[in-house]
Amino acid sequence: MKRLSLVSVRLASASIVYITVILLAGCFFFQSASIAYSMSQPAGKSLRSIRTDQAAYRAGGLGWIRRNTEKESLPQFSSCRALKARLNAMTKASGGKSGTPFGIYAPRATFGSGRSGPLSGLVDSGGDGADDHSTTNVQVAGVDESDQVKNDGGYIYMVKGKSVRIIKAYPAGELHELPRIDFSGSSFNPAQLYVNGNKLVVIGSDYHDYPQPLDGGTGPVKTITPGRTLFAASSYPSYLPPSSLTRVIIYDITDRAGVREERNLTFEADYLQSRRVDDTLYLIMNQYPQYIVTANSPQGLVPRYADSTRSCGDEPLCDCEQVSYVPGSTESSYLIVVAIPLQDPAKEIGSKVVLGAGQNLYASKDNLYLAEISYIDEQDPARYYLNGPHTLIHKFSFDDVKISYAGKGKVAGFIINQFCMDEYDHHFRIATSGRWNARDEENISSNNLFVLDEDMKLVGSIENIAPGENIKSVRFMGERAYIVTFLQVDPLFVISLKDPSNPQILGQLKIPGYSEYLHPYDENHLIGFGREVDPIEADKLTAGGAIPSTALLGMKLSLFDVSEVTHPTEVFKEVIGYRHTDSELLRDHKALLFSKADNIMAFPVTVTRKIDQSADKYQDFEYIFQGAYFYQLDLTSGFEKKAAITHYDNPDEAFLKIGYRYYGGEDEIRRIISIGDHFYTISDSKIKAIGRQTYDEDMVITLDK
Repeated sequence: MKRLSLVSVRLASASIVYITVILLAGCFFFQSASIAYSMSQPAGKSLRSIRTDQAAYRAGGLGWIRRNTEKESLPQFSSCRALKARLNAMTKASGGKSGTPFGIYAPRATFGSGRSGPLSGLVDSGGDGADDHSTTNVQVAGVDESDQVKNDGGYIYMVKGKSVRIIKAYPAGELHELPRIDFSGSSFNPAQLYVNGNKLVVIGSDYHDYPQPLDGGTGPVKTITPGRTLFAASSYPSYLPPSSLTRVIIYDITDRAGVREERNLTFEADYLQSRRVDDTLYLIMNQYPQYIVTANSPQGLVPRYADSTRSCGDEPLCDCEQVSYVPGSTESSYLIVVAIPLQDPAKEIGSKVVLGAGQNLYASKDNLYLAEISYIDEQDPARYYLNGPHTLIHKFSFDDVKISYAGKGKVAGFIINQFCMDEYDHHFRIATSGRWNARDEENISSNNLFVLDEDMKLVGSIENIAPGENIKSVRFMGERAYIVTFLQVDPLFVISLKDPSNPQILGQLKIPGYSEYLHPYDENHLIGFGREVDPIEADKLTAGGAIPSTALLGMKLSLFDVSEVTHPTEVFKEVIGYRHTDSELLRDHKALLFSKADNIMAFPVTVTRKIDQSADKYQDFEYIFQGAYFYQLDLTSGFEKKAAITHYDNPDEAFLKIGYRYYGGEDEIRRIISIGDHFYTISDSKIKAIGRQTYDEDMVITLDK
């Protein structure tokens, strides 16, 4: 009996030792994994940030180690628990707030695919278009950009209020409006268009309301989704704002008078930008997670979407395990890239979801680059960048509907628009502005140009360009970059990028004024669109270091000759109007019509003139014109104004009443296009067909209200 007891004791002891060894091994494994993860982080990363990441990973178990061994260039979450832990950690780090003003509480209602309003009748169909017609002015050849007006050589498609109008435009003698696509009975607001063969794509915003707590914020919240009852903490208010949606509707326009909706997609996110390459639309969106803290499923944690070609209603756009994140980033919003096939409604969409954000988009025919301005030091999220903001660049590669995260880069400074970015010969180039040193009492701004390789690693740069000035416009053209900076005069810098590792400033030109948009004329000439500046008034800098408004004069057109790169010259210039003369072109390049074959350009413009006897120097002007200016441009004669077209019936009387207060209206020309032998000026009230040779108003139609 004693012997049996002794054996039992020994077996029990052995079991305890064995269990202890297993537990110690498990702890050692977890600790080793944590150390390995910590060592994998960038040098200097804060211990708190590393522990936050580790806590998020541990919440999801050991799956994160498996994920890190995959080829995905960013780590992905191992489970919904891990994603939730990460979001919670970021929420606490930001003071308890997530995407909504009310913290992480935001129950979401189910939304449907939605339908557009009915067509208002059948009138006309078919017809061949002109072979010669303008297209949207885009940054990269072969990469289409959305706009409020499109044409296909036979028809004009335009957004007007809560409708999309279709106008038969060719031949000009048959100019008339077809039945509209009407959204007046819905919450959908159309904004942007694409035309791809016999498909019309309408992109716009929508919303849906959140369900409200039943007892003022402390009780259960019933959602439309069956079986879901959620609870609100008493500290959260009962009112929640509507949730933003992005809707994409694809129409078959084979019969323009009988347009047929083919696919309707709704995404629970805010529209940022988009591009079309061949037959695929690439949609970029941001969404702040509006989730319940107790959620552990994709339905409650990741963005959702609805597709009219699927019968399952709304569904998660991805699984939790497919969400990627940037190590060290404190961003708690989703950056969403979606690829939508336009010619095959039965084909699945592609998507990629990353915890991140973006403000500007550059797209080549193979890659998308999303620029995100960051004021937080990734190495220590508790600190702000001492030398001003940085720009994070997210690179996505695509092949049809397949989207992959291809890398991430970081450079000092911020960008002003998409033209600050470019891809050429497997390199990414970016021009930024920013404060050179925030600790410097003078806090002088500077400008930079960086070159990154295809892995988004920095290979070359020029920093501290034109200290004290800011970038106004940028244009990359092959192995060169052209940068306009401004404080009191306009330096145009010519930069060689022939050697990506050693970019060099070749020459510069200093002239009064500045260009806000640069457009290539040919390989040795650039057209600048900007503002003329009074150099005497510009010397009177304000307390903030800016020039006073009295220094800004009219809109300026410049033709730059850069054939002699060390000595660029402004060979011609034209100044339109006086102070407060303005054009949408200065903010949106798509407002420009330019035909190199005809040396013709046109753009919308609002013109003022000086009042000589004004007692108030800030109101010494009056508005005299709104419409389209047409110019002929060549290298020998410069700018020659050919026509000024307005849609105001009595412009002299109308602008006499306006004085120095102009707020636009439905007669304001927004776009100018060309089809065959005519130009077409387009406003919300009218479309005019203008003879291409004579500039006569050959045909005018008034659009239905």
